[in-house]
Amino acid sequence: MDSTVEESLYRSCRSLTFLISLGIMVLGLVILYQTRNPYGDVMCPEIFFDPSTLHSDLTISDRRDSIANTKRYMKHQQLKKYNGILGVFYVSITEETEIRIGVVFEIQEKINDDSSLFEIAFAEKRQLENDAFDWAVKTSLSVFGRRCNKTSKHICLVVSRRGVTYKKTEISKTSGGTYIGVVTMTKRSDDVVFHFSDKELQCKLLFKISTDHIFNKDIVPLYGVVEKNKYAKVILSVIRDAKNSASFDEMSSHKNIYTSGDGNAIANFNVGTLFKRGGTFHKSYRGVLGDIAFKEDTENDESFFLKPEYFEVKIHFDVNLRDLKSEDSLFEFGLTPKNLTAKHAILKYHSEAIIVTISRCTKRLRLCVMYWQEGQHYQQYNILHTYVEKYENYSCQFGFKIDPYQHQVSVYLIHEKKELLHEFRNVSFSRPLHPVFGMTDKTFVKMQLLSKSAVTNKYNVFGYYLQTPACEI
Repeated sequence: MDSTVEESLYRSCRSLTFLISLGIMVLGLVILYQTRNPYGDVMCPEIFFDPSTLHSDLTISDRRDSIANTKRYMKHQQLKKYNGILGVFYVSITEETEIRIGVVFEIQEKINDDSSLFEIAFAEKRQLENDAFDWAVKTSLSVFGRRCNKTSKHICLVVSRRGVTYKKTEISKTSGGTYIGVVTMTKRSDDVVFHFSDKELQCKLLFKISTDHIFNKDIVPLYGVVEKNKYAKVILSVIRDAKNSASFDEMSSHKNIYTSGDGNAIANFNVGTLFKRGGTFHKSYRGVLGDIAFKEDTENDESFFLKPEYFEVKIHFDVNLRDLKSEDSLFEFGLTPKNLTAKHAILKYHSEAIIVTISRCTKRLRLCVMYWQEGQHYQQYNILHTYVEKYENYSCQFGFKIDPYQHQVSVYLIHEKKELLHEFRNVSFSRPLHPVFGMTDKTFVKMQLLSKSAVTNKYNVFGYYLQTPACEI
């Protein structure tokens, strides 16, 4: 063999060996990178905005996943006739659903009429414009608690549809005392099943019906309680171990009912200091909190097995930068102890909050992302866009990774690739920190929460998307 050819083959073999070795090394680096720096290997909790913390200037969507500082997109519907409150999710035609509602009532006086004490119903929202509590015309199903008949002293659970009674089951006597029970609705592909349980702790079948022509429209849960009166006290509360989070939409509540402030209970009387009348909320902070909190687990040393948690927020806004002063904030988001929102209009200067702000940060017409920790502004900032005078219906998306065990919070900008913008270090999670979202300028701003399967369905390694994230379901 010619020596030149032999030398060329030798070099090619060495190059191939080097490339194979490099490939193995890169693969090892990717695996190590995913293990040590898991951008996407995170838990994605189901986060909603907490209506009880919403500033009265702002509006919130029916599903509690969007807020805005104008009524351009959001609809704030407070019930006028229906003495109750809406649920936060629609009942899908195909999706399996299960909700459990705790029922507590105490009979104070003899009940002289046939008024219902409470109602758990499923109907189209448009019907509520003309549909008062305990009315016969419902487009779907209702479960009432009322006297079994005009002469009876007993309370029954009554299943009805469009004023037609399907079944009655006695649950309590009206001669004083307190009833405590749970009503469960399970919707499967072919049927809807109602069960109830009480002090006997036995799940009893109440009624079963086919789903045909019931959930083929936009059906929303609704919950009603009798108006405050002398003969009965009533509380309805959410049981959290069901498949769907059956929280109440407090922004839709009737002014006569009392809500618990955490979306978990309503009543027809003032239960205590945590309950308040439904309707408007007056907070110092011009924004809203998320309905979960992040806290370090100091009792169980399981940090090696637990993954960081992650959510995304998408922001739409219109702004004329000439109307903003230098370093004026357009909006902010981050983490905060809950009590701060009752005292402060903005949180970026507060030592206990971790805040990301979007502001006009220079004398030139630019918006920048800025970072605040312990009340101090980091000199680092990121320019959100090039020189521009107006942002018209502009949108951007940020990711937030929370790792209480490493005492670290990471901020990402989501576009063609997931770009790490900033890492907050030495963050204390000794007390719960809630996600917080503020609209510090009255220019149009809309925020939408993206959590669980709604987050960006791509996984980031070396800055590029390779596969779906671990939290995708």
